[in-house]
Amino acid sequence: MAEGLTTNELVVLSDLMSRMLLSGRLGTRFNGQRDYYANFGYPAGVLTFDEYYAWYRRGGLAKRIIDLPCKATWKQPPVILDDENPKSDNEFEQQWESLNTRLGVIARLCRADILQSIGYYSVMLLGTTDKQDLQMPLNDGQFNRPEDLVYLQPISEANAQVVQVEADPLNARYGQPLLYNISLGQGLQGATQSVTRTIPVHYTRVIHFAEGVLEDDVVGIPRLEAVINLFIDLLKVSGGGAETYWLNAVNKLKIETNEGHAINPAMMPDLQNKLADFIHNLSSELILQGMKGERMGVQVADPTGNYNILMDQIAGTIGIPRRKLTGSERGELASSQDEDNFAQFVMERESTFAEPDMLRKTIDRFIRLGILIEPTNGEYKVEWAHPNESTDLEYADLALKRAQAASAYVAGSAETIMTIGEMRESMNLDPEKPDDPQAEEVALPENNPQVQDQFQQGRQAA
Repeated sequence: MAEGLTTNELVVLSDLMSRMLLSGRLGTRFNGQRDYYANFGYPAGVLTFDEYYAWYRRGGLAKRIIDLPCKATWKQPPVILDDENPKSDNEFEQQWESLNTRLGVIARLCRADILQSIGYYSVMLLGTTDKQDLQMPLNDGQFNRPEDLVYLQPISEANAQVVQVEADPLNARYGQPLLYNISLGQGLQGATQSVTRTIPVHYTRVIHFAEGVLEDDVVGIPRLEAVINLFIDLLKVSGGGAETYWLNAVNKLKIETNEGHAINPAMMPDLQNKLADFIHNLSSELILQGMKGERMGVQVADPTGNYNILMDQIAGTIGIPRRKLTGSERGELASSQDEDNFAQFVMERESTFAEPDMLRKTIDRFIRLGILIEPTNGEYKVEWAHPNESTDLEYADLALKRAQAASAYVAGSAETIMTIGEMRESMNLDPEKPDDPQAEEVALPENNPQVQDQFQQGRQAA
């Protein structure tokens, strides 16, 4: 065993060490003679939370990549039901609604989601009324009302270090954290606090979140990890293009001394200051004595092609449509495929991570501690709002197409090859025509100018 390290500390370090060894081999070819990472300026080794957080704060698109999936996931709060009847409101549902309203559980889950997306994990600290040292465990059934939970605090891995894990391979929690060192009152970079203290906290007082876990349930994969090299390339293209434009805004200047004239060394500092002001401050004039200046025409390369290639690679890597990622969506029907693709991305994230590994993990902990009562049948249901609800324009377009299809059906005597029921079914309507002609009337936002234009175009086409 390494000197100064306990068994638990070695277990905590083992995963990061294995990642570091792997990443150290990335980018090298020809038995290490060629190092692409060094040549391209890519970081070697495992990046820390602080490095990812710096990109999140100042990396431009990096913040969008982190925030967009998290905020889209929690934008429409899921409904928690004790039974199949959404109109019923029993005690379990009332307690959950009261708790969520009082503490903002969903909003804090969104914040914890953002923090774990930046780094390898985040935790939610549970503040309770037990008045015990936070190093002491919480027991199942210790509480009996929602008011026993007094606060929820999302904390990043930078302020919640795992210091002890379960080392017994026969224990059900083998490899899982047992104790954290949590820094309270300590903001992230750029924030100041008057009081900071680090205290040990038992695992039963926190809920651990990590997305993209593979071999364990503790350390996830930062969302920026797979695109960090592309970000560096994007920085070269965008920053280099901007700097090149700046340097060539007044073109390059070539200065020559006149024949028979020599520069007095004592005049050099003043000349250098004038040149610096001319170049960096874009001064409009430069007075020279015994010298002449000549502008050099410079052709600036268009970075658009390289920029588009990198943006396509970034969007493809993280699985978010590019127009959705860059926020250039114009709300046209032609881009509805992007909306559908992103909606599928969000729904997959809801079902594979947000619900099982965040929401249910949180509610289950509340039930186990007695903060929430048991559901009636021992189970509860989570209903997520559909993320790609149709817009007014899409409703109008759907109604218009149905009307055109029905008109073509009647005018073309199509009943000889298709019954009315089959026709209605092909339009996603009830095959049986309702007795009430208003039963399936689609309520359209007729005051919407886009809707009015859509119908006008349909009349002209007819």
